[in-house]
Amino acid sequence: MSVPTYGLTDVGICEEPMGEFTARLTITGTTSTELVWVKNDGRIQRAVPASVKESNKEDLKELQAAAKDIQKMLPAQRERIDGLFLQQKTWPLAIWQERYLNHPLTGTLARRILWEFKNRSEGRDRDLV
Repeated sequence: MSVPTYGLTDVGICEEPMGEFTARLTITGTTSTELVWVKNDGRIQRAVPASVKESNKEDLKELQAAAKDIQKMLPAQRERIDGLFLQQKTWPLAIWQERYLNHPLTGTLARRILWEFKNRSEGRDRDLV
């Protein structure tokens, strides 16, 4: 399975320093993102700062493109995950955590779903169904 992270470093969040601001891209829903600018003093600005537009044009363009790509990828991943139920997929818990729960993109979707866990005997790790 290969789902891009789009620069997200935590589940649903990407923070990029740009001059005296930090761009914070957040996945806010199953199809939406939000980009805000955090000043050094912690205050939030919604509009792109003029200094960032001037001195970080390429980084800004990449971040805005990532936001658009995420908005396109989320519905596709949501549909794929919804289809897993019908396929009765199972994974070892550690693999499920890596691919879904803790993945920077799919984690935002996986954390909204009720999952079923089964504890298998024979000394094996717990599996997720």
